[in-house]
Amino acid sequence: MKIINSGTRIGAAVLMGLMVAAGSAQAQVFLTSGNLQGWYFGATDGNGDPTNADPGDVAQIVAAPATPPVGGASVELATGTGAGDNGVFLSTDSLDGLPLADLTLFSYSTYVTQNNGQQFPYLQIGISTTGTGPADDTLFFEPPYQTASTGNASLPDQGATALDTWQTWNATEGGFWDNSGTFTPGTGVGSLAAFLALNPNATIEPAYTSGNQTIIGGVALTVGYGGSGETETAFVDNITIGTTTGTVTFDAETPEPSTWAMLVMGLGLLSLQAVRRRGRLAPMLKNPAKS
Repeated sequence: MKIINSGTRIGAAVLMGLMVAAGSAQAQVFLTSGNLQGWYFGATDGNGDPTNADPGDVAQIVAAPATPPVGGASVELATGTGAGDNGVFLSTDSLDGLPLADLTLFSYSTYVTQNNGQQFPYLQIGISTTGTGPADDTLFFEPPYQTASTGNASLPDQGATALDTWQTWNATEGGFWDNSGTFTPGTGVGSLAAFLALNPNATIEPAYTSGNQTIIGGVALTVGYGGSGETETAFVDNITIGTTTGTVTFDAETPEPSTWAMLVMGLGLLSLQAVRRRGRLAPMLKNPAKS
């Protein structure tokens, strides 16, 4: 398993600090192999066991294929050859405890070179539907379900998925399905607004924990958890998160030393102390879209 810098879990301090500083403006920060800005890489087998992930699973920052939306690098997420039942992800705890209603924007860009015929990097959000305890549901945003014919025709058509091209997805305008069955994959997906109408107190919480360890945080971009024998290779970049506090874009890069020094100094000044709850939940792993 090739995990280049698993990342440091710093909670909401850096992310919320950047958002407060940005206010109505939009901040841009770098994800590098030396500093993932509160994100972290991970991988598990199909049963959610991180100690049994395939040796060929890959999560790292690399030079981007083709021309990415921003910069020149991207996050590579790939299952080992034939290990499509594994899951490989980029996750963060930074939004844990945030009211779902305060998530105003989540978009990201993808470039897929190999999949099972349909799966693309998907967003999963762990949810406490009551806002008073650990996660009891997980929301999934999948790019293949974001057209009028493959998803909910009442939601914006974000275009058909395609291999070997950069595409940008706006999850907060798109359709989700969830583990509880409120919304279902395909034409049964629903909007965040519709989910919030049913669960107005919902908060973001860790999606998958084992004992006292958070395996997948409240938010994750994931490939895999499909079928054995499949292989998934994808790249992610231009991750933009907005809350009622502000907006931040995460750009996978290797900045110039002077830029990096200024960024580190700025983060030190902006960091805020945050208190967050840690939910505990049995594995909530998905069966991804298949053709």
